[in-house]
Amino acid sequence: MLNFKNIIKKYAKGAKIMGSFSKNNVVKIKFGIDSTKGNLHIGHLFCLIIAKKISSAFKRSKLIIIVGDYTATIGNQLKYKDSSNFGYKISTFLSQVPFLRKAIFLKNGTWLRNVDINKLFIKSYNEKLKNHVKKKDLKNKVYPYLQSYDTKLLKPDIEVGGVDQLANFYISKKVNCYKTAYVMLPLILGDGKIKMSKSEKKCIYLRKNSVKLFWNIIRYNDENVLEFMKIFKRIYTFKIIIFSRKVDVNMSNKLNFFVLISEIIYGKNNIELVRKFLKNKLTEREYEIKLNRNLLEVFSLLSYYKIIKSRSDYKRKIKNGLIKINDKTLLKSNKKLTYEKKYIIKIGKKIIVKINV
Repeated sequence: MLNFKNIIKKYAKGAKIMGSFSKNNVVKIKFGIDSTKGNLHIGHLFCLIIAKKISSAFKRSKLIIIVGDYTATIGNQLKYKDSSNFGYKISTFLSQVPFLRKAIFLKNGTWLRNVDINKLFIKSYNEKLKNHVKKKDLKNKVYPYLQSYDTKLLKPDIEVGGVDQLANFYISKKVNCYKTAYVMLPLILGDGKIKMSKSEKKCIYLRKNSVKLFWNIIRYNDENVLEFMKIFKRIYTFKIIIFSRKVDVNMSNKLNFFVLISEIIYGKNNIELVRKFLKNKLTEREYEIKLNRNLLEVFSLLSYYKIIKSRSDYKRKIKNGLIKINDKTLLKSNKKLTYEKKYIIKIGKKIIVKINV
């Protein structure tokens, strides 16, 4: 069996390890999630899979998932808000990652809501907070100390996070005397080569409903999905499916990625959804897609995403005045879109297509 460092080296290229831990009878692995409304995305999924693989490297281990209901809901006033309206239910997370049913899920609001925040920090840092830090930055300055308190309380042997957690891990290492190894994993980059984050609103969210997950992947940027495929193939054994010539390379990557993620999350490949899609039998009422320079013609764009079944169907809808672009009725079948603009295409009364550049 691989030891935990070899697992990281094999499955997480570019990961870094800071510190070390003492061998205990039961090794505790910690990973924290701050996710408004309980939405997990594939960036979380990557870290969770690695954390589970690390856990499997030891004969006896506990995988502890911290749901940051406290750290995500406090504002710059540093006052805790009731998290019941934010979707912080353990069952919500488990429905998205059912393969982690043996993990221990805890909310840090359970202990942090009863803690005097001022006592968590050294005196000099308190003075800095009072005199030098702008009010809008207060939460960000305090956050690493709140995270380190979680670590101090739980005493994990290994803590897993992204490389963006370096500063938080450094403070935690400095504050806590307990010996912990900090594993920093490479980030899953979303559209625009930035960290996949719910604040950017461009995530592939893990869905209990596999149909929603399917459309989320289909609508996503082609280049990103190709990179996601490479990353997840490294950590999960998967045989690429070869589709017919009618499916181009980018769409093939997306369909394969959906099958791969389905196997990881649901334990089944959901290939029947792919078959329905290829037969134009899987439809969605509201689409949000990114405009491709190679698909500026309206028909090409709509047919690529299986929104329109055929050119004859497209022309019939135009003839009956059923297609509108930015509230103007489409009159010509060869209409092309301008790459710099955003569009809303309405087809009949039920289908809406939002197009972003």
